[in-house]
Amino acid sequence: MVVNKVSMEIGHDFDKSDIRVGVATYRKSLRRESTELETKKRVVRSRQQRLWERRSKHLSEAEKEFWSLLNPTLMSEEEEDGEGSSTIRRRRPSWRSQDLNDLMDDLDRRVGSSSKKARKQRVLGSPVSLPTPDGLLPWMVDVHTE
Repeated sequence: MVVNKVSMEIGHDFDKSDIRVGVATYRKSLRRESTELETKKRVVRSRQQRLWERRSKHLSEAEKEFWSLLNPTLMSEEEEDGEGSSTIRRRRPSWRSQDLNDLMDDLDRRVGSSSKKARKQRVLGSPVSLPTPDGLLPWMVDVHTE
């Protein structure tokens, strides 16, 4: 059916087997792109989950109360600078307030000082534009992104 439609739309006298091969190749490339995108999303979620868990272990009693309003998907995104790089670029959500960023930085310092194994150096990259999640306290959200 697709082959006949393509053949009619092109208006040229192409061999139907060539059209079938072209359509199959196109579909395969779409599946591959979709799979690659899903893999990248899983890697980001996995990193966010690990970051969330590391930070959660270093909360004070006062911090635990509002920490329950957050979840791992609200953590910064991280990406390696390249294959075999010793640097990871951290990209904060653009909606986060400076107070919340300061808290995250403080937690990262606590996590770093308690870590015994060498980790990759993390550097701050440009913010990532994400929609502001619901249910956050006003001090957690940058008023300039609203």
